[in-house]
Amino acid sequence: GYQVCCEKAGKGITVDICDHKATVSYGKDCQFFRAFSLAVQYVDGDDRHITVEDQFEHYGTMQNTSSHVMSAEGVKDLLRQHALMGYDYLELYMEICYEVPGEPYFGYMKGRFSQQELKELAAYGDMLCVQLVPCIQTLGHMADFFKWGPNYKYSDIHGTLLADYEPTYELIEKMLRSLRECVTTDRINLGMDEAYFMCKGRYHWFVDASLPDPSKVFVRHVKRVLQIAKDVGFTDLAMWYDNLFEMEFK
Repeated sequence: GYQVCCEKAGKGITVDICDHKATVSYGKDCQFFRAFSLAVQYVDGDDRHITVEDQFEHYGTMQNTSSHVMSAEGVKDLLRQHALMGYDYLELYMEICYEVPGEPYFGYMKGRFSQQELKELAAYGDMLCVQLVPCIQTLGHMADFFKWGPNYKYSDIHGTLLADYEPTYELIEKMLRSLRECVTTDRINLGMDEAYFMCKGRYHWFVDASLPDPSKVFVRHVKRVLQIAKDVGFTDLAMWYDNLFEMEFK
């Protein structure tokens, strides 16, 4: 067998191989598996000194599990891969593929993750020092949700949620509370992209027929959703969008 000695010290990763013995140091908990894997990889070879310097504060990826829903075991495999790379988060882009209590058609027939599965995955990630970060849609990309009759009341146009409409924000609060119960991180990534035609559908009949500036409606929606996210316990917020650029260009 081989001897591998590990300690948490300094910054980055250092691996020293000498006489088929490895001495490993790492600065962050999430770097342990990366450091250990380097030691195992090279311990039976020539003597060497390996250093890995931190270039960023956090490392991770976003994985799409909405178009082709991944099994819980598949996500666990991804978490293990991230741990071996020294990454500290995995953003799980689920779009609408997760369970929301009280909304039986949310993610219906889409292979949605149950709350129990997400709790199990979050705990598994914590064991590997990899945070499971939910990524969801809170404006566009909701067409599959609107397929089912009871959900159409939330629709504006082209898969876009009806902004400035109170039931929409009640739904979003349910979505965020469901995820807050499942994950251990305070981080969440909120999608609000490609809702280029907001205010041009049912908004005109059910909210405001005066043709308001959609850019201003979008900004109001963003502020409302971010506040809901904070209220349910997500304090580290990120979002992606392109609507303002597209709207202003048109």
